[in-house]
Amino acid sequence: MSHYLPAPYEAAPDDDLGAAVGATLTGTLAVLTAWIVGVPAYDHIRSAVELLKLDSNPSEAALRAAGVGAGWAVAVLFLVFGTLGLILRRGRGGLIFGALVSLATTLVADTQFKMLAGDTNPWMYYAGVAVVIAALLPATKRWLKKPPVAAPVVIAAPAQIRIGQNRR
Repeated sequence: MSHYLPAPYEAAPDDDLGAAVGATLTGTLAVLTAWIVGVPAYDHIRSAVELLKLDSNPSEAALRAAGVGAGWAVAVLFLVFGTLGLILRRGRGGLIFGALVSLATTLVADTQFKMLAGDTNPWMYYAGVAVVIAALLPATKRWLKKPPVAAPVVIAAPAQIRIGQNRR
């Protein structure tokens, strides 16, 4: 009887290197995107809360800042929890949804509200696109598939011979 336990860094025998690298790349990009989008989300929400504290009648700018900040905050939550789901092999839908919400919020903030006119950050666009592309890689999809469970081997029982029966 073997008492061998694999080290924590060893992969399952059915995993392939390309799939593990793809999942790692996707998770890393998602965490970096959450950081890139999370910083302006915090700034926009904080400034909106301060404007709402000063004025009981919220201005349109305060509502826009709160809406954009809330959109980015939702994207950050989906990116972080989607990364955990990817690591635990539960799926990658959260990552894709979070990246798409991040892209949509950034596009609305830049084109409709002109909030990013002075400090346009191209990384906010590129990071979301990179997460979507990395999450749709075939290697990541292979990594999420559980290896098929092998059916137990059935050994046929030998033919029984009765007493007095001729052998052939």
